[in-house]
Amino acid sequence: MTLSSLFKKIIDEIILALPAIAFFLLSFQWIYYSIGLDLPPREIRYFTPLTVTIASLVLGKVLIIINTMPFINIFYKKPLICSILWKMFLYIIGIFLVWGLDASIKLYYKYRSFDVVFIKLQAELHSKILWASLGWIIYVFFIFVVFSEFTRAVSAQRIILLLFKKPQIKVEK
Repeated sequence: MTLSSLFKKIIDEIILALPAIAFFLLSFQWIYYSIGLDLPPREIRYFTPLTVTIASLVLGKVLIIINTMPFINIFYKKPLICSILWKMFLYIIGIFLVWGLDASIKLYYKYRSFDVVFIKLQAELHSKILWASLGWIIYVFFIFVVFSEFTRAVSAQRIILLLFKKPQIKVEK
């Protein structure tokens, strides 16, 4: 593989990831600020705008990698709703696993005890802010999955034509 073909492949991958990255960048920033409004005064946020931006950049690329794996498209020949529900099921499991792992690492770094981490995680599961943020994240993933599956089924060119080309309506008399 030559350097120019490698560079072209990297550029193609970046262009492929841009819509997902832009969508999650805007969505995660919005979730970050709306959840921040619900925090009590002097409550420390877990994330900064920079970490939210980096997370959306990483997530956009990870989603593209995950979507190339064979198990994600097992419902390719089935009705579209089957593929949407399957991907949502997998993404929701992933969201909870990432949240649990992230919270566990932060709590362990702070308290250095697995017993305390377990107790704090149980307490966190009763937090309204946690469920509000996870609800928003799941909702954002649902929108992403529905539109990406719809685009896959209809084709990106057809979607662009439907969105941006002036319709030619024939009026019958």
